[in-house]
Amino acid sequence: MKIQFQLLEKNEDKPSSISLTDVGFEIPEGDAPPNIGDYVMVQYSYPEEIKDNFAQFEIISRTFFYNAHQGQQAEIIAVVKLAEDEPKSRFRE
Repeated sequence: MKIQFQLLEKNEDKPSSISLTDVGFEIPEGDAPPNIGDYVMVQYSYPEEIKDNFAQFEIISRTFFYNAHQGQQAEIIAVVKLAEDEPKSRFRE
């Protein structure tokens, strides 16, 4: 299963339709995807001026997409915001 991250900028109502990364991250079978409230560290692929930099984000929502023919989870879109402070726990890389 793959996960893509979309950034919700401060003071915006909707996240960017462009993923923070060029390709989705593969989550190994049996591993739990990050939950709402979890923190992740992501390397930017967009926008160009900060490409290849890392930042910490908090997951604020998730959308699951399923393969209609096989009934399996195919992809997750996670909406994230920049972490406002250093996470104390539940940190994932």
